[in-house]
Amino acid sequence: MKLPAGISGFTDATFGELPKTDGTLFKQLCFTLSFCPSTQLISIAEPGQSSNYHRAEMNRDGHAVLILLNAHFPYLAFTSGGQGKSFDFIDYAYWSEVFSPFYHVLSAVELNVPLDSEQLNALQLNKAEWKQAAYWKPKTTGQLIFNQWD
Repeated sequence: MKLPAGISGFTDATFGELPKTDGTLFKQLCFTLSFCPSTQLISIAEPGQSSNYHRAEMNRDGHAVLILLNAHFPYLAFTSGGQGKSFDFIDYAYWSEVFSPFYHVLSAVELNVPLDSEQLNALQLNKAEWKQAAYWKPKTTGQLIFNQWD
């Protein structure tokens, strides 16, 4: 999978400032989902000092589902739980239809691709991202795209 430089949320002087995804639209879409039967919106969190993603916690038929949106590029994922380095990425076809007109909804297969040094070399990471990846050692593309690195 080809990813844009800056996907991890880190940049250097040569790249400049990173774009920002529209958190308002993300919230609106999550609120829309909360009107579906057996669905509740539990919480919404914006990217913080150490996280590079918007997060919505939903409950569907008694099951927790997290919706993650990268803070800088329109990449979205669903997880059945976990946090930071250990998200359990899942496919959620029904909700994917709601988000796919606005975001690239990533599949569990795409997010769970193992990252080794060869795969990292193939990505177009900037110098700041290389430094962070060397320190945090993400094991999958999902850990690179949705991280809590500080």
